Amino acid sequence: MRIAFITFLVFSIPVFRYNLHIHGLCRWIWLVMYSGMLCNWLAIASNGWRMPVMCPVGYHIETGASWKIAVNPRLPWLIDRFACSTAIFSVGDVLIYTGLACTIGLCTWTLTRG
Repeated sequence: MRIAFITFLVFSIPVFRYNLHIHGLCRWIWLVMYSGMLCNWLAIASNGWRMPVMCPVGYHIETGASWKIAVNPRLPWLIDRFACSTAIFSVGDVLIYTGLACTIGLCTWTLTRG
């Protein structure tokens, strides 16, 4: 798992640098998405290469190769801690999905503009 995360980070750096040359709104969308990826990567790397999950009372999660129950986690503000009805998510996830939604919205707006 550690090799996969490090490989992803190494290959995403050139893509990130390329996208810094894009002007306008796209540049900020990419910056938000990469900030989310960096938040998740920092949380995983600092906690033994598994994302700690802080489950609310009464919420059950299956731990496995990628997740573990949070017991004194490092960088606790970056771990999966916010629960909705079907999932637990982190600040990094919110940034990634916000960037993705903005990308879809921008593409749709551009295509329908004619």
